[in-house]
Amino acid sequence: MSKLYEKYKTLKQEKSSQILYLFRYGIFFIFLEDDARLVSQALGLKLGKLNDTVVKCGFPINSLDKYTVLLKNMGYTIEIIDNHTTSSFSSTNYLQNEQLEKLMQDIIKVDINSLSVREAYELLHQIQQQFSIIIENGGEIDGK
Repeated sequence: MSKLYEKYKTLKQEKSSQILYLFRYGIFFIFLEDDARLVSQALGLKLGKLNDTVVKCGFPINSLDKYTVLLKNMGYTIEIIDNHTTSSFSSTNYLQNEQLEKLMQDIIKVDINSLSVREAYELLHQIQQQFSIIIENGGEIDGK
């Protein structure tokens, strides 16, 4: 059995069988086994196989918000398991973390030696607004 499937079985047994566990798998997010069957039926996503015995369905990572909103509106609870970290997240927290990471990457790219005082002030103001949106509302940064 795959490590991903073992993690899925453990979560279903130890945490909650009522939660849908969504795993980051490269550039995709996937549901496994019973969760995959349920989500496939609810959203019309195609079922596939993770291996010879494990069923999966999923979508590209850039569609995370779209599908988690649809599932939440249907009354499902989703927990995201990201193999890039040691933690799991609710879909809202995961999206906020992704947005914060993107904002940090954008900040790192700024050439501070080429900014005027006014541009630096405007940049700081913009960063402050973006952090406020992410932290307080959990919303997207300026549609990014």
